Amino acid sequence: MCAPRRTALVGRIPAALPVEWSTYPGGKTNPDFLPQLAELVDPDEPVMFICRSGGRSHSAAIAATEAATASATTCSKDSKADKDPNQQRNRIGGWRLAGLPWIQS
Repeated sequence: MCAPRRTALVGRIPAALPVEWSTYPGGKTNPDFLPQLAELVDPDEPVMFICRSGGRSHSAAIAATEAATASATTCSKDSKADKDPNQQRNRIGGWRLAGLPWIQS
């Protein structure tokens, strides 16, 4: 499940299911990802993953689809999206900048 510290740092989508692809801190793949996901989602319903830049959400969607846990995709508007010319996020594109539902802790 989502680590409270990570959620506090980046925020979250209201009512999103908190299944973490990789652990925080450390970034190791969550060994319980597929069982946790299977417990929370209906395999006949589509699932969308989102992360800060799209890398983790893309990997999670592939794993979920390959395991037949869910029909999954990654969000095209990740939370903080692309880096600007100063290499900072949250200024060009992204879920939050688009004004979509978001809770910042």
